[in-house]
Amino acid sequence: MGEEKVRTTILVDKKVVKEAKELGLNISKTSENALKEAIRRLKGSSRQNIRANNPVHNPKSTDSVFKLPDADHNVHARHG
Repeated sequence: MGEEKVRTTILVDKKVVKEAKELGLNISKTSENALKEAIRRLKGSSRQNIRANNPVHNPKSTDSVFKLPDADHNVHARHG
């Protein structure tokens, strides 16, 4: 019934892992949630930027090509 999971390896600062464990965070689930949020934000900003730069959606635009946003790829996981 659940999502299919794959095993992967990530490198995380030792102090961050230690603090996460002390706080009782599930590192796998927290990482997955942070990735989902990053994907959601990047897809959302991509759609907004494509609409803004696509003459079909924005007649005032002089650009004839789709542009991807200059996205900040830093993701800050929150807990609480």
